[in-house]
Amino acid sequence: MLLAADGAVRPVLVAILLLASPAWAQKPAPRRVALERVVQLLQSRAGHEIAQRALVQARAAHGAGKASPFEQRLLRDAWRLQHLDRHRQRLVDPRGKRGWQRFNRRGLHEHRAATSLLNSLGAAVVLEREAYHPQPVRGPERKVAYLDLDRVQKRYGKGAAALVEALLGTDKLGDKGGSGAGESISWWTGLNGVDPKIARALSDPASLKPHMPAIGWAVKRFGSLEGKLKGALVRWPLRGNTLGLLGDTGLPLSNTVVWGDKDHFTDPRVAVAARALDRKLGLRGAPAHEDHRFIERWIRGNLRKLTAAEKRSTRPLFLISDDGGHLVEAVADVLSKHPDLLRYAHLFAGVEQTSSGSDRLAKKKLPFKVISWARSEGKTYSGGLMWSYAVVSQAARNMQRLARQGVHFGRDKAVVLGAGAMGRAATQWLRYLGFKRIELWDKDPALRKQYKLRDDKIEVLADADLVLSFTSGNRSLGKETLEAYVARGKKPKSQLWVNGGSPTEIGKLSAKRLRPRGLRTDRAGTLSALWDGGKRVTIGRRSDGPDLDRFVEHKGWRVVSLRDGRVANGQSTIGGVRHSLFERSGAMFYGNQPLDRRVNDPVTGYAIQFELAMMHLSHLHALGLSSEGGARAVAGNANLLALPAGPGSRQQEMVHAAMSLGTNLMIAEQTNAKGHFFIW
Repeated sequence: MLLAADGAVRPVLVAILLLASPAWAQKPAPRRVALERVVQLLQSRAGHEIAQRALVQARAAHGAGKASPFEQRLLRDAWRLQHLDRHRQRLVDPRGKRGWQRFNRRGLHEHRAATSLLNSLGAAVVLEREAYHPQPVRGPERKVAYLDLDRVQKRYGKGAAALVEALLGTDKLGDKGGSGAGESISWWTGLNGVDPKIARALSDPASLKPHMPAIGWAVKRFGSLEGKLKGALVRWPLRGNTLGLLGDTGLPLSNTVVWGDKDHFTDPRVAVAARALDRKLGLRGAPAHEDHRFIERWIRGNLRKLTAAEKRSTRPLFLISDDGGHLVEAVADVLSKHPDLLRYAHLFAGVEQTSSGSDRLAKKKLPFKVISWARSEGKTYSGGLMWSYAVVSQAARNMQRLARQGVHFGRDKAVVLGAGAMGRAATQWLRYLGFKRIELWDKDPALRKQYKLRDDKIEVLADADLVLSFTSGNRSLGKETLEAYVARGKKPKSQLWVNGGSPTEIGKLSAKRLRPRGLRTDRAGTLSALWDGGKRVTIGRRSDGPDLDRFVEHKGWRVVSLRDGRVANGQSTIGGVRHSLFERSGAMFYGNQPLDRRVNDPVTGYAIQFELAMMHLSHLHALGLSSEGGARAVAGNANLLALPAGPGSRQQEMVHAAMSLGTNLMIAEQTNAKGHFFIW
C-alpha cells in the first residue's frame, strides 16, 4: 500500500521505489562525438557552409547588440585567426607558442569560419581513456578526445547545441557530387590556427601513434639503439608512424633533431605529439640544405661534450637518418668545409632510404659511411611490390569514384613512368584492372635498353587512358607534355594522371590557358569543374598543402591529375577513434568490429611497417652494430653502401617477414568472388 488514509503517497516508500528503479540507478549516457569526426565534418563542404553561416549571423547579432555569449566567443576566435594570418611566417621551430601551426602554406582566411567554430567548442572537449572495447588496446594507453554535447548546451545554450547537431546531420547527407562529408580530411587546414587545447587533444601521442608490431619485432630481434648513440639528426616526413620509429627504437630523443621540411607528408599534429615524447626533442622546419649554420652548431656542441676516448671511438656515435639525401649532403658539406670538424667524420654514419637521394649522394664525396636502403633488395623487391599495390589500388578506387559522377576513362591502355622497383611492380598489378595494353617508360636510356622500352615518350603517352608516375621528382608530366601532344597532332582524349610518390613528379599545370570551364575550389578545398554537358563534378581536393589535385584542358585534351601517393599510418578509424590495423596474426579485425578494406588498405600499412623496420635495421648496420659484412658500393661510391641480402642475412629475414605480412595478403586480395581485382 502506497497511499495513506488521506490518499497521500508515503514518502519513504516512494524513495525506496525510486532507488530500486533502473532509470534512477543508471545515469543517462553522455552525448559525445569523437573530436576527430567533428574536424572531418568541418572540412566538408556542408560543414564549412554551416560554420560560415554561424559567423555571419554572429556578426549581425553583434551589430544589433544581441549577440549570445557563444556568438561573442565565435567572433573573438575569428578575430584572433585574422590577426594570426597577418603575421604568418615560415615555420622554423615549432616550440614557439604558435610556430607549429604555421605548417600550412595557405591563408587562414580560407577556413577561418570552420576553425573559429572548432576553437569556440574547445571548452566542451573531454579526454577519456579508451577502455570500452572487447579486447585490450595494444601499445601505450590511448586517450580519446570527445566533444560533449551536454557541456556545449550547458555552457553556451541551446543555440550552440543546435548548431553542433546541424553539423552532425551533414554526416548522413554527404557532399553533393559523389564525395562523402568526411572524405579526404585535410589536417593542413583543419589544424592551422586551432586553440592549443584542441591541438593537444588531437595530438595525443598514444592516440596518434599506431601499434606497429613489425618495428617491435625488429627491435626485439636485432637490438635497440638505446644507450649506443650520443645524438641523431633526422629528416623524415612528419606523420604518425614517425613517432613509432622515434619512440620505439631507442633513439636518444633528448639529443635528436627532426626536420619537417618534407612538407608533402607533414601532419601538424605530429609536431605537437613529438614534443610530448621528450621535451628536449628538437624540431626544425627550415629546409635541411639551407640549415648549415644550425648543423655546424649542433656538431660543434656535441663534439665538445665528448671525452678524448670517445673521440677516438672506432664506432660512429652520431646518426644521420635521411629521406631524400639533403640532410646527409648538408652534414657532409659542413664537415668537409671545416678541417677541425673533418677529423671527427668517423664519428658520423648516415642512412638514406630514397632512390633519388641515393642517386644524389652517389655523386658526392662522402666523409663518412652511408647505408642506402633504397638500393637494397628489401626496397627494390618487397617494398616495391607493396607500395605499388597501394598506389594502383588507390588509383582504381578514384576511377570508380569519378565514374559514379559520370567522369569516365578508358581501360584500353595504361602507362607507367619510371622503370624502378615500384614502376615495374605496378605494371603487374595493372593487369588485374582490365587494361588491354600496359607499357613502361623511363627517361634513362640504359633502362630503356635493358627492358626493351620505346624511346619516344610522347608516342608512349599519347594514347594512354591512365598514366602512373613513379619518377621521384623528375617532372616527367606537365604542361609541356600536353603541348607536345598538340604539336605532334595527336588525337585529343581524356587522361587520368596519377602521381604515385613525390609531389614534384608532375610539373606546372597552373597556366590560365589550361583552366577548364567552371573550375573552382570551395572553402572546404574541394576542387570541382564542368564535365560533359556542363555537369559539375568533384575532381578532388586542393587543400592538402602542396599535394594538389588538378584538372586541366588544352585544345581538346583533358587531364585529371591526382596526387595518389597517400600515406597510411597502419591504423584505422572506427567511430572516430583510432585503432591498430594489425594484431599478431595479421587479422583485419579489432575486437568484433570489422575494418572496411575499401577505406583502410592494410597493404599500405604493412608496407610502412616494413619500411620503418628496415630503417631500424639500416641504422644498426650503419652504426656498426650489425655483425654482417658484404655491403656493396652504390654507383662506385665506396662510402655509399647497400645492405647485404645473401642467404641468412638479416635483411633477407626482414624481407621474408614482409612477404608473410603484406605480400601474402595482396595475393589473397587479387581477386574477389567475381574475379575482379581489389576489394572495392
